[in-house]
Amino acid sequence: MRWLHELFLATLLIKGSLAGANALAGLGLAMTANDAILSLVGWPTRNRIAQGPGDSMARRVERAVRAFPIQARHFHTFCLLAHGGLMLAMVILLARHVIWAHPAAVALLLGFTACQLQHLSLAPSPPLLILSALGAIIIALVIRECKALRLPPHIA
Repeated sequence: MRWLHELFLATLLIKGSLAGANALAGLGLAMTANDAILSLVGWPTRNRIAQGPGDSMARRVERAVRAFPIQARHFHTFCLLAHGGLMLAMVILLARHVIWAHPAAVALLLGFTACQLQHLSLAPSPPLLILSALGAIIIALVIRECKALRLPPHIA
């Protein structure tokens, strides 16, 4: 079942990339002033509003950014950094074949997947559904990899 091990490594690469993106987004949010965020989001939305004054999506985005309170910004910064950091640590430990990391990763992934499913029940979202499915696949692959690491090499 070499292909399952390769699939496991591929999912680690994907999960590591997503974790890195989360951590970078958290750092970016932490180091960026609200005015800069407003300017960044305002530029494309102003162009959309200028092209079509009735563009409700652009107006909603602009209103949401203007109403983005500093407390929410700190909360999102913490969540992105914590999620990204935990996932990066998990990926590194799993890639290094640290045995205790496998059950810890399963618990962590189950927790994150449960949160995603709870959010999914409140607001259906195809990307969140895909991430939840990816989480379930990774959980199964982590369990399989843990079992394979504990077996003698000629059996795994």
